[in-house]
Amino acid sequence: MEYVLMAISAVTALFAIGLSSYGYALLKTFKGGELEKPFKILAPSGFILAASEAVAIFGSTAIDDWLINVIQITTRSLFILTLFLGFHRFSKLWVAQKEVDKV
Repeated sequence: MEYVLMAISAVTALFAIGLSSYGYALLKTFKGGELEKPFKILAPSGFILAASEAVAIFGSTAIDDWLINVIQITTRSLFILTLFLGFHRFSKLWVAQKEVDKV
């Protein structure tokens, strides 16, 4: 069962790296525009998730589980924080656009 969890973590890390690479490609598209700031926050979030999954894979083979768990919880919290801040920037931009349309 442990190998299955390691494989799931590896696949999740690969998808997160692909998502982050796509985010950086979109960042190049929106360079200098209004959507640049949200993508600057969202683009590295995939790499943060991939780092968390790499720690999970390493933690399943390591002996000291306490330190691995602290690092994994910290990186996942950082991932959630970057997602929240990025989507918050998108929502602020969306609300600002709605207010401009009303005028």
